[in-house]
Amino acid sequence: MGSAGDVSAATSATATAGELQEEEEEEEGEEAGGQLSATAMVQVGRQCKELLDAGRAAFVQRELQLHPHTLLYCSETTSAENHLLLASVATS
Repeated sequence: MGSAGDVSAATSATATAGELQEEEEEEEGEEAGGQLSATAMVQVGRQCKELLDAGRAAFVQRELQLHPHTLLYCSETTSAENHLLLASVATS
């Protein structure tokens, strides 16, 4: 990854057709009074985790001068905490 912009682009590029469908369902799943449905809250939680991971990767790259990598190490059905942020020494 080259820059913080690359990190966010990589994060947003990982959206699948299933996730896009979930987003559409989320918009339809809002309950009266502005309350989110359980499905919508789960989706918002996932998006928050992705945002935090992108920020962490950008920090590692900018401040520590390391090359961040995100690894999916188990399925989401096993654990929602299924991403690992790795960093390696950047090579020229």
